[in-house]
Amino acid sequence: MAMPAVNASCLAVDGNERLTNYCLSARSADAAIPLDLAKVIDARIKYEGYDDGLGFEQVVAPRRFSPLFMPFFEYERNINGGNPAEPLELGNVTLIGDPDLERKDGLVYGAGVGLAGRWLVGEGRYLDYSAIATRREAVDHNLNIDGRFLSICSKNHIGSWRYIDACARRYGEEKRLSDAEVDRVTVSLSQMLSSNGRTHHIVSLEPGRIITDDYRQNQIRASLETVYGNGSMTNISFLYGEDKDAHVATRHQARVGYQGWVAGLLVGLTATRSETNETTFLGYERADRTDQIMVKFSLSERVDLELGYTKSDSTINFFDYAGFTGGLSISPFFLGGD
Repeated sequence: MAMPAVNASCLAVDGNERLTNYCLSARSADAAIPLDLAKVIDARIKYEGYDDGLGFEQVVAPRRFSPLFMPFFEYERNINGGNPAEPLELGNVTLIGDPDLERKDGLVYGAGVGLAGRWLVGEGRYLDYSAIATRREAVDHNLNIDGRFLSICSKNHIGSWRYIDACARRYGEEKRLSDAEVDRVTVSLSQMLSSNGRTHHIVSLEPGRIITDDYRQNQIRASLETVYGNGSMTNISFLYGEDKDAHVATRHQARVGYQGWVAGLLVGLTATRSETNETTFLGYERADRTDQIMVKFSLSERVDLELGYTKSDSTINFFDYAGFTGGLSISPFFLGGD
C-alpha cells in the first residue's frame, strides 16, 4: 500500500514559514513520516512556541538571537540620490540641471551587520526582531550608501489556523545628495486553508500606516499565497493607498509571483505594477506608473542571481525611467548566539 506523499515538497521553495508549517501538518495527518522529516517538523513546531512538538527530546530555547553578516553585490541606478540627467521641460520652459547633482548608476558592493532573534511568549505567540546596519560602496564612483533597518513583530495564533500580527518597522538610507527615512506600522489578519489535500493557502488582510519626512499615509494590502502539490508557490497581492494630493505616494500596487523548479533549477518570477496619486510639480500635473519584472535563479542554497527590468512613465517626462537591474542576493550568515 502506497503511503501518502508527505514529502519535502512543502520545503522545496523559499516560502512563508507559517504556510510551510501548515503544508507539513496537513500532509502529515494519518501518514507515515520518515524520521528525519518528523524531526524537522518537530523543530519547526517548537520554534513557534509549542513546547511538546511531536514529542522528540530536542528543546528550543524560548529566547534566541544571533549576530548576522550580509554581503551585497548589485546594480544601483541612483547611487548618490541625484536628479535625472535629462532637461526638465515644462510647457515652453526648459530647465538644465547642475551636472554635479545628476544621479550616478553602477555596481555597488558591501555588507550589513546586525542581529535577529525570536522571543517565544506562549503557544503560537512570539516576537520577531531585527536590527541591521549596511554600507554599500560604488565600484566606479567615490560614493557610498548607508542604510539601517529596525523591525519588531508580535505574531499570534488565535486558533483554527487564524493569526493576528502587529509589526513596526523603520528603514533609513543616506546618500550623498539625499536622505530617506520610512516608518511602517501594520496589523495583519491571516487564515490558512486547503482547497484539496495537496494545495494550501494563506489569505491575509493588512491595514497599515506609512510615515515619511514628507507625509503620512494609510494603506491596506490583501494577499494570497499558495503552495501546490509539486512544491511550487504562487503569490498575489493588491495594495491601496490613501490619496495624498500634495505628495508623490503609492496609490495602487498589484504584484504576482511564482516560484518553482524549471529544468532542475529553482526559479522565481515576480511582476509588479505601481501607480502614484495625481499631484502637481511646479504647477504641472504629475502622476507616475512603474512596471517591474524580476527573475531569480537559485545558484546554491545561499546565493541567488536576480535580474530585472523597470520602466517608469510619468506625465512629466523628466521622471521617466527605463533600465535593467540585478545582482547577487546572498542569504545572511548567522554567527551563532543564544
